Amino acid sequence: MVFRIARMIDAMKEKQEYIIPDNVSSDFEVVQNVTVKDLVCFLPTLLVVVPILLMPISIYVKIPVSTICLIVSAVLVYLRPVRENIPFWQHARDFIRFSIRTKVYYYRKEP
Repeated sequence: MVFRIARMIDAMKEKQEYIIPDNVSSDFEVVQNVTVKDLVCFLPTLLVVVPILLMPISIYVKIPVSTICLIVSAVLVYLRPVRENIPFWQHARDFIRFSIRTKVYYYRKEP
């Protein structure tokens, strides 16, 4: 294994070619497998949580509501149900789009 890697490195140095694996993405990751685009899921949650925290209601209502909202949005970002490179929020969005779209069925009348 080590010799094989060493031969690949030597071959790359001779040819001046660099092999980049296909599974490398160009997105900037804030945390492992979480890109900046994924963090956009937290914006609606923050728009709900901040006014709740500023309301003059009991702290025993504010904390559980804000915690539940933040946990739901974190699950949407971190959970990867089908493939590792697709977060749950994209999978759910595509599933909803597929369910709503107009379905066209082609059929042929039999003789």
